[in-house]
Amino acid sequence: MKRILLLLSCIFLFIPAGSAFGQFLDQGAITGTVQDNTGAAISGAKVTIENPDTGFKLAATADGAGVYNFSPVKIGNYSVTSSAPGFETSLQKNVRVSIGERVNFSPKLKPGSVSETVTVTTAPPLLQSQDSSVGTVLSTQEINNTPLNGRNSMYLFS
Repeated sequence: MKRILLLLSCIFLFIPAGSAFGQFLDQGAITGTVQDNTGAAISGAKVTIENPDTGFKLAATADGAGVYNFSPVKIGNYSVTSSAPGFETSLQKNVRVSIGERVNFSPKLKPGSVSETVTVTTAPPLLQSQDSSVGTVLSTQEINNTPLNGRNSMYLFS
């Protein structure tokens, strides 16, 4: 009887953990500090992210230190728009979020009228300095060619 109870408790303990882990496999985060051209934080700046592939759009307001955070977001390419009263609007395209990655993007707003928009067309640097983790994105072909025990993709993450 004790073995059955132990077995049932193990089943109920580990099933939710496995399903919760699967919910975050395709997500990352976008965070940063909105600054002026001297490097001072701009509190209350409006930051919007948009995935042009899916049409997903999300907005946030920077806190008193100019910090904003979008977490979790699905992997993909995003456009980040930043604006504040008395500053030009900044648009950064091609901000790439990969699996489990925390992208740090800190836009610098120039003083000017609100009707002006500065569009940055180069991608942000690929260096991620938030933590010491290392990650990679595998193509479908690489996954298909990887020998896996029983074709269980969870062995890729160990």
